[in-house]
Amino acid sequence: MNVTELFKKLIFTSEELLSCFDTQSQAYYWASSARKKNNIVMIKKGLYAAVNPATGLPYVSKFMVASNLTQSSCVAYHSALEYHGLANQVYNNVYVSTVERFVKFDFMDTEYESVKFNFPEGVDEVVSSVNIRVTDVERTVVDCIDNLRLAGGIEELLNAFAFIKKLDENKLLHYLKLYNTKVLYQKVGYILRQYAEEFHLSENFFAECRKRIGKCCFYFLKDTLTFGETVLSPEWNIMAPASLRNDYLGDANGS
Repeated sequence: MNVTELFKKLIFTSEELLSCFDTQSQAYYWASSARKKNNIVMIKKGLYAAVNPATGLPYVSKFMVASNLTQSSCVAYHSALEYHGLANQVYNNVYVSTVERFVKFDFMDTEYESVKFNFPEGVDEVVSSVNIRVTDVERTVVDCIDNLRLAGGIEELLNAFAFIKKLDENKLLHYLKLYNTKVLYQKVGYILRQYAEEFHLSENFFAECRKRIGKCCFYFLKDTLTFGETVLSPEWNIMAPASLRNDYLGDANGS
């Protein structure tokens, strides 16, 4: 690899940089000079991005950066909602699901935070100038229901539902099986039951979820100010608002 090929990658590692030179000192001298000229910027230690001379800014988006922070990294949770065009709000942070954890850091006014890598399935690779890895819509929905904090909260997730036209129930069940958590089956069943028609989810889907729910009842979404009093849902053995549809924005389509 030479320096020209390195620039074409737009994002490159220290190892790739070293491969362009005979010695480590030559590589580091070139990198130091290129940074001073604002030809490249350091994303974090060991990772660089090429700069667009017309704008003085890196060519790459925050999603491209997130997808290349580690070997396994992918855009997840609320950041995946953003990528898929489902988020109501755009945050100045990116959640990165990765096996190789990293310390939270800032780059170009965006904070990158590593979160637990649950399993590799359900990750799409989007081909672009720099490939982007992001959880697909179905996995993003399951992930966000599992961790509402990383989803931006229940209201943000419900807003996202307004833009979803259909969910693949086979994918949903596959990801739920990989999580293998009874409580998650309860939460997913309870929430998605209220959007069954919009998302084209069959009774078979909910029957499969019910087979795997836990015997212990627990409280969920104890926000009486927003959603009203919690009641027992016999179907899901969960104490939760009677409805998310009537008490929040009328319905999923905002009507």
